[in-house]
Amino acid sequence: MEREDFRSAGKNAALYPGSGRELPLVVLNCFEGDGSSELRALKALQEKTDPAEEELRFHLLALHIPDWRKDMTPWPAPPLTPGETPFGGGADDFLGDLAAVIIPEARARLSEPPSRIFIAGYSLAGLFALYALYRSDMFSGAAAVSGSFWFPGFLEYAREHEFRRRPEKLYFSLGDREGRTSHKLLRTVPENTAGLIRHYRSQGIPAMWEENPGNHFKNPSGRTARGIRALLEQYSGNRSFPDFGSVSACAANS
Repeated sequence: MEREDFRSAGKNAALYPGSGRELPLVVLNCFEGDGSSELRALKALQEKTDPAEEELRFHLLALHIPDWRKDMTPWPAPPLTPGETPFGGGADDFLGDLAAVIIPEARARLSEPPSRIFIAGYSLAGLFALYALYRSDMFSGAAAVSGSFWFPGFLEYAREHEFRRRPEKLYFSLGDREGRTSHKLLRTVPENTAGLIRHYRSQGIPAMWEENPGNHFKNPSGRTARGIRALLEQYSGNRSFPDFGSVSACAANS
């Protein structure tokens, strides 16, 4: 992939075009970095599973999101601890820029339109990735990696609203120690994530679940790469959708 950098709607973007025809585009929102560490992790995964395949058959658009607490949150909320910056609730505004400006500019730089568009993110960007499916019909699926589903009111919002389009697939993952914290709100992450997965599966929406070793801060690039790979895996409608394990384990560690 030959990287192309550009700036759009006030955001720094790194576009890694894939090799081949009719490739999907993955949008990755990053608190820091440019997507290169996630790309390296994806290549390492591919070397283990598909050593004969030299190219990654997708496009990656990595966006640097400096105002993380504003752009990645669906509505305003107080900070987790006193003295921190409150959450700004600017996700709808950023999603508007993404749909109207940023993604169209990325598409114009590709040799042909992507076959579909997925969205992925870690932590608050995982929350945003799932929220984006409620507010826009341009995404075929989402990977919420260590998603911040402690966010006040989000579980209720997800249960009371419908996606703009039925996703092809959803991916969720957490570290097995993420619920082990003294913070009352953060302790709800495993239970809330499990509740979301059960909700989507009850509607027949393919929702993949994976548990990783460690707390929230362990190996974010590697975990994100696993989520992106899961979104990109092809599957047949004649066989069951891959499931990494029982969702009940998610809440059991809280």
